[in-house]
Amino acid sequence: SSGYLPIAAVVVSDTLYQAIADEGHRNGVFGHGFTYSGHPVTSAVAAAALRIYHEMDVAGRARKLGAQMLGALRNALADHPMVGEIRGVGLLAGVELVADRRTKQGFPTEARVGAQVERASRQRGIILRNMGDVLALCPPYIIEPDQIDELVGALFLAIEDTRESLSL
Repeated sequence: SSGYLPIAAVVVSDTLYQAIADEGHRNGVFGHGFTYSGHPVTSAVAAAALRIYHEMDVAGRARKLGAQMLGALRNALADHPMVGEIRGVGLLAGVELVADRRTKQGFPTEARVGAQVERASRQRGIILRNMGDVLALCPPYIIEPDQIDELVGALFLAIEDTRESLSL
């Protein structure tokens, strides 16, 4: 619904579905639901949002810009002494921080290196998610190609700032 109305879905494997269905047939009921399940207004908003996503090719744009972002991250950081792995799909990417590139040994938890890079990134105008040894980047779908280069450049400098502060 693009955040306009709350909506959720539950997705399960065929195996789990079949187990639930079999039990429901045995009992004669599958008592599952929520107060607002299938609310018509929320369902209409969700359907409209999905239609707009399709019309605007949001997934295609994320694929295209994500490939650019991943390429830019790899170009800027692949040989950086504090970066072990760079991975991503679409506009979601992770940059793994390591103390030793050769062994992929991480930093001690108490060093909070990810938090230091996150703070340095914020000072350079970018927001990312610190997940310990991995920095997660998820820019908005409206990001422009030149802003991806700006984002990656700022991240590189933030990692460098942190490396200098750690005297590495």
